[in-house]
Amino acid sequence: VIKMPRESTETNEEAFIMAQLYIAERAMAATEFLSCGENEKVVAIFEFGTYSSSNAPPFRVMRSMTTILQRNYPERLFHLVILDPPFFMRTIYTLIHPFLSADTNDKVILISNEKAKKEKLGSLISNEQAMPFMIPEGKLSSETDPGYFLRKVPFFKLYDDDSADGTED
Repeated sequence: VIKMPRESTETNEEAFIMAQLYIAERAMAATEFLSCGENEKVVAIFEFGTYSSSNAPPFRVMRSMTTILQRNYPERLFHLVILDPPFFMRTIYTLIHPFLSADTNDKVILISNEKAKKEKLGSLISNEQAMPFMIPEGKLSSETDPGYFLRKVPFFKLYDDDSADGTED
């Protein structure tokens, strides 16, 4: 799962949470499909290099989302990687840290420099699963089209999968 920064200051709490759950469900479906049912855990990557705190959802929404994810997907997260967290994000993590279980806290990784990205993220995902901003040798496209993703890519497939639109070469 790769989550890019929000570009809006408005937050419809229900829509925000539903969108996060939808992405989580797609990530789990793709992970299970690609591993032929052998792997159920996902690595979630949140990129904050271009993030603006003015676009952040309210704290209560983030806390609510965290609670929902913990209760409904307790053992599905392998790691949550936060790339280039600004001071604001490190502060948010400090605030929500007490609400997370010890097991969940062990899964959170904050990465702030290129060397750490290559070492820590490179040990979790392959170059074929990474965009160049994540790992310099990343093979996935950094350009994404949400409409294509929602309408053309089957629920259990990756965005850059050559057969994502259901056609064969």
